[in-house]
Amino acid sequence: MSITEESGAVVPHAGICAGVGGGLIKIPVMYLLMGVPLKVAAATSNFMIGVTASASAFVYYLNGNIDAAAAVPVALGVFGGAAVGTRINERISTRSLKKVFIFVFIYIAIQMFIKGFRG
Repeated sequence: MSITEESGAVVPHAGICAGVGGGLIKIPVMYLLMGVPLKVAAATSNFMIGVTASASAFVYYLNGNIDAAAAVPVALGVFGGAAVGTRINERISTRSLKKVFIFVFIYIAIQMFIKGFRG
């Protein structure tokens, strides 16, 4: 079994067990273990999340569980964030992006550590 197959089987479960989204684990696995460029790993992770979210939203819509008053501002925020994120991605260096990821991962690790002790 290749590292791609193994990570594809393990990463979603690790994210669930840790109480975090899979992107927190997918990006470092793709970048560090698979050799995928960091910007590509981040974009791929976001794409995977988007596919899953779209499928879920469709199911909720079919069941009549979508509140339009809440969904419209969220959708506008998603599209606006994607547009801004694309522009930032074009301008930010990989080195700077690494620093941002390190900060975010350390912050999340501290939060998980604190929650682990508080229960």
